[in-house]
Amino acid sequence: MQPPLALVMLIDDSDSDNLYHQIVLEETGCCARIQVATGGQMALDFLTTAVDGEFPNPELIFLDINMPGMNGWEFLAEYVALDDACTQGIVVVMLSSADRRLIPKGVPGLDAMDGYLTKPLTTENVAELLAQHYPDRV
Repeated sequence: MQPPLALVMLIDDSDSDNLYHQIVLEETGCCARIQVATGGQMALDFLTTAVDGEFPNPELIFLDINMPGMNGWEFLAEYVALDDACTQGIVVVMLSSADRRLIPKGVPGLDAMDGYLTKPLTTENVAELLAQHYPDRV
């Protein structure tokens, strides 16, 4: 059976969080490939670099808020300004240890966020996300 998603991206500066979340994603069998970016700029570079004329277009991005350099909010502000070819069909979920109630109002790019989960990612979270955003694939 094919995994429902071809590519999932983790954007987080924590190597231990990335490793744990990769394990969870692999356990669910939800994706064929996982791409890790340890910062917002690294993620933007990945999303905007075409290979053989095609942008990578991960179907799902898990984004941390608190990262050095470019944080999650700054990433979102840049993300919404990208060409549609780089962002088409991508579901962006904030995955953070910060309380959801602390999300500042009016943050640029906030409307690009399709969900919010508190760390750590679980197989149950992944199943719920797939059912919500990709019901025809599960």
